[in-house]
Amino acid sequence: EERVRAALKTTTPLADVYANVRWLAATRPGGPPRDGETDLLVVHPEYGLLAIEVKDGTVTREASGHWFAGNRPLTESPFRQAETGKHAIRDLIAADPRWGGRPEPRMLHAVAFPDTDRESLGAHTLGPDAPIELVIDRADLADETATAKALGRIFRHWSGDGARDRPVSDRDRATIREILEKTSKLRSL
Repeated sequence: EERVRAALKTTTPLADVYANVRWLAATRPGGPPRDGETDLLVVHPEYGLLAIEVKDGTVTREASGHWFAGNRPLTESPFRQAETGKHAIRDLIAADPRWGGRPEPRMLHAVAFPDTDRESLGAHTLGPDAPIELVIDRADLADETATAKALGRIFRHWSGDGARDRPVSDRDRATIREILEKTSKLRSL
């Protein structure tokens, strides 16, 4: 995760990059809350918020749809983890009184497999719910130019989601920063 975070911070100096964003939220309407974590959250002034799930080592998706990181089975697809975190963070920000009823922030998701090679798949995808365009791989982290191209590819992938032209203003970024990095002090009575 640190390697991906460092590459993103270097490549997108105008963006805020948060690591290990913990959240507690209902992941379906009327459902009970569950705890979760988004490995990386990029708050980009032009494109919106990008939730990234990172998996190190060899990543495998079997024909049955089961995912593995190395030989460890994953209980949930990395894409699904990123998507769940994306929705949870969006809902938490939008519901916070400091957000003030503004439109929900534009949320996107992707995955990072920093030890893999996307090119080894050729023209294949990882499945209908796992577009290869949303994968950041080892080559994408080789240098700033490669990382910038990868982010551009991800943002272009999401450009048809109907949420274009919703940049993240300085006020939005400050509010998100306050929500995610809040300092609170509980005094004893």
